[in-house]
Amino acid sequence: TITGTVVDNQLSGISGHTVLLEVEGLIIATVVTDAEGMFTFTWTVPDTFGFGDHLLFANVDAQGYYRSDTGNTSFFLAHRSDVTFIFDEGKDVTRGNFWALSGRLFDIDSVNNDGLSGMDLSLRLDDVEIATLVTGSDGSWSILVPATSDLARGDHLFTIFYEGTEAHLGTQATGAATVWANARITIDATSANIVVRSDSTFAPIILTGSVSEIGGLGEVFDNVTLYLGNGSQCLAQKDGARCLENLVIDWSNGNFSLTTTAPAFLGAGTQYLHLETSRQDIHYLNSASVSHLIFVKINADIVVSLDGIIEDEQEDIGGSILITAQDTRQGVDGIAVAIYLYTENGTQLGDVQQPLTNADGVAEFDFNSDPPYGDTDAWGELYMEILINDPRLSEQTLSEFALLSGDAFAPSYEYQEAATKIPAWAYILTLLIFVLAGAGTLLYRRRKSSELMEEAAEIFAYTAELLAAGDSIREAIFTCYQNLCAAFQEHGFLRRDFETVREFEMAIRQAMPQISDEALLALDNMFEQARYGREEMGPQHQEAAQLALERMGQEISTLKAIPAR
Repeated sequence: TITGTVVDNQLSGISGHTVLLEVEGLIIATVVTDAEGMFTFTWTVPDTFGFGDHLLFANVDAQGYYRSDTGNTSFFLAHRSDVTFIFDEGKDVTRGNFWALSGRLFDIDSVNNDGLSGMDLSLRLDDVEIATLVTGSDGSWSILVPATSDLARGDHLFTIFYEGTEAHLGTQATGAATVWANARITIDATSANIVVRSDSTFAPIILTGSVSEIGGLGEVFDNVTLYLGNGSQCLAQKDGARCLENLVIDWSNGNFSLTTTAPAFLGAGTQYLHLETSRQDIHYLNSASVSHLIFVKINADIVVSLDGIIEDEQEDIGGSILITAQDTRQGVDGIAVAIYLYTENGTQLGDVQQPLTNADGVAEFDFNSDPPYGDTDAWGELYMEILINDPRLSEQTLSEFALLSGDAFAPSYEYQEAATKIPAWAYILTLLIFVLAGAGTLLYRRRKSSELMEEAAEIFAYTAELLAAGDSIREAIFTCYQNLCAAFQEHGFLRRDFETVREFEMAIRQAMPQISDEALLALDNMFEQARYGREEMGPQHQEAAQLALERMGQEISTLKAIPAR
């Protein structure tokens, strides 16, 4: 902007005077003074003028009573500059990586936008200088800027700043960048390592841990979406991976507790689960994954089938063991079975048979000998011991089979009838003996029935006293269970002194059919919680057990008799 004044010899402004503005011999404007003798002109300097020192003349020709005159002033002409700012590899960077930045400083007033070389630039991040740069021969600049671990997640602002020189005005450019953090999923060492497939009660998958940022303040997060699969990237089904369903996740102060049931598609044995979180835009967190080693067991049914021995027809000892998973009803492959063959006096015969179950879950075995082991004249009646200890089978499965095999396994023997004719009087005498024996047994059973009722009532009452006295709940209930098993075995209602709870229930129903279903259900629940439950038994368990025992005692007291066994 050019301003000036035309005055007379009294220094009073002369209005209406024409003034010619001249630079380097070129008239750039003709202006007229105002009432106070002042003039003003805004000049856009064309690029025909080079930068540097110049003289500006204001010429006034003779007008009216006033002679001509001239005035001048010098000025320095500087060019405008501009600078560009480019993210070469994107504006989003994760902590620990780099931003690749570049740009160019140039003369915006030159015809070809000539680059300004050797100029000092200042690079600033969030108004804090982090580097100084010198432009290249073409005015270009570039730099790698690390996203340090202390940078906050989220948006940041870069500024490239040129202060300017006498020849070029200063300029600046900005670029918005975003900092992301990698996430870390931590699984506590107390998380479940052994699970039972399809068992949501006693051996579910339980994982505890946290999700935190790497770097920064190490912040932990709540309510982050989690996925659990049998392989990585289960959501995308990478390499056939499948996500587990029905996850129950509780969050508290940055810690999670995840519970779910091991699905039937998990194979038995050692394998990895993969816990993952997807990219969390709201927290500027990248996706993360961590693996957790578990051992999967299965609940299975074990059925032993032995070939019957028929004298002089089929005397080979053999059979098969069928092991099927309870959840899929499919055979369990590769389970080792050990079968030992013994004489009546406990002498082992032959080598131990150690078959593996096939794809159908069947393990077949045969004991070969000459004469065959089924020849009772040579070997007598034999029995077998069958051992299964494969760790892929659950403790419940192995315990139930161990109880089942407690009496050993023996094939059935069928003998040819003797050719000698038995006289009729022998049949009559035998029948008479059986009738007399049955009558004696009936009288004996009636006397013993009242003893069993009294003994069972005493056991229930004694256990209730122990619970009321504050003894260990689980130990008191388990002792009650063992004492009842022993009593029922003594009176012929149990084969062994330690049965499963369900077998024990059947024994009580046979011995005391008048007992109500509600009382039996309460007693079953008490025994199952004490025998199989993993949680600490507290006052609520004590109260439930006392009620169950009192109800059984009351109902037994109303029984008149226990049926003969």
